[in-house]
Amino acid sequence: MQRADLQTLNDRLKELSEALNGKQLSKASLTVWAGVLKDYPIEVICDAISYWAREKTKFPAPAEIAKVCAGRVSANLERKAAADKADYAAGARQIMGDPRIARAHLAKIRRILKPSADDIEYQREREAIAMQDIPV
Repeated sequence: MQRADLQTLNDRLKELSEALNGKQLSKASLTVWAGVLKDYPIEVICDAISYWAREKTKFPAPAEIAKVCAGRVSANLERKAAADKADYAAGARQIMGDPRIARAHLAKIRRILKPSADDIEYQREREAIAMQDIPV
């Protein structure tokens, strides 16, 4: 949340407060809200407040809205990761499906799929060092 978003946060909390309990928010309480929610974009915060107004009957604590925001951010990250994974898989299929591209990158693909003896020996040395009681 940016400093410019404080007025939006104040307006949304006033609306929620009037709808659920009729109490006025003080400047000190707005400072607490801003501190708790500072890590989230204002769009996510407004979405969480709207969700709260639809689903709950009591005015929330800042931590309750932060929990809803964290869930929204986590869900967005998971969706983005799934989309990125699908894009990567589509690219891999394209590379492997086009003989010209596959031939151009065949040496790299072979090295990834079947490491050379030097790579295997290096990996064994790293594992042996990791297994020692006293690190080198």
